[in-house]
Amino acid sequence: MNIRVLIVLALVIVGVAALSLTRCEDPEVALVQATLNGIVQAVEVGDEEALLEYIAADYSDRLGQDQRTAIRRAIHEVEHIPDVLVEFEGLDIDINASTRQATASFRPVLLGEVDSSLKRHPKFDFERGKRLIVRFRKHGGLYLVTRADIGYAFGSALK
Repeated sequence: MNIRVLIVLALVIVGVAALSLTRCEDPEVALVQATLNGIVQAVEVGDEEALLEYIAADYSDRLGQDQRTAIRRAIHEVEHIPDVLVEFEGLDIDINASTRQATASFRPVLLGEVDSSLKRHPKFDFERGKRLIVRFRKHGGLYLVTRADIGYAFGSALK
């Protein structure tokens, strides 16, 4: 199982929660934010079936994870925080209307009290500089996640 992909999905969910707190004037950015919000809500309650609505069936990443594997990883990322809240630090959304694709990058922040006894899987630690880079494709009136990877923002790491 690819740990990076699952962690990335968990981070996307965190980003959705942060986006719900901000208003957006661009309707396409609002659609990406709606996807992120839906992902965060599903991850916060551990609902794998709800995550299926937001992750493309042809999801893949450089670690070779597919849709189901990425969804399980996202849920595992927060298993040790019973009342987890996910936020996005430094969220940046870029829309390419001509290709119907979007990219969001952010540092997911998991808030809540950690219960170490619930930790059963390795976790990704998104210290400063590490970012989640999520790619989307517009499908109908919704943006679906097609890929998620961990990247680095050296400027953020130096702060």
